[in-house]
Amino acid sequence: MNKFGKSIITVGVLVVGIGFALWYAQPDNSEPPAAVAENWQLKGEPAAYDFGTISMKDGKVSQVFKVRNENRDRLNIDMVYTSCMCTEAKIISRGEEFGPFGMQGHGVNSGLDRSIDPNEEIEVVVIFDPNAHGPSGVGPIERVVTLEGNEHRKLVEFNVKANVTP
Repeated sequence: MNKFGKSIITVGVLVVGIGFALWYAQPDNSEPPAAVAENWQLKGEPAAYDFGTISMKDGKVSQVFKVRNENRDRLNIDMVYTSCMCTEAKIISRGEEFGPFGMQGHGVNSGLDRSIDPNEEIEVVVIFDPNAHGPSGVGPIERVVTLEGNEHRKLVEFNVKANVTP
């Protein structure tokens, strides 16, 4: 192999090596789910709910989740959103109903300005529409409803699942 060929190979190996070193040295900005869960400020009961097998012909199903502020400070809920357009959430606080809230970017308002006092309890009503995805939307589903506070910090999440049949 001539001198020019060796130079090309050497430069190629150096470029790949430097690229790998730069990629490897990048900080991991993602926060593991366990760390996020430990920082959540609201307690939700239950954290998850299984609707079981539901039929499209029977229409929408819903579940009420309780949320309690177990902190010494008042917390503010700024956003409520769902992981899919087939799922909506409503907030019931001090006798008032807010929502429905849905998936971000699908024309449904996700913003909310509602405070929760220490030891106060509110309700989150999660509504799932098995017909939202049409006839092909059968089988197992899993959806998430998220409540966020200041600076887009997750306060609590609720998971629902079902097995949709025609």
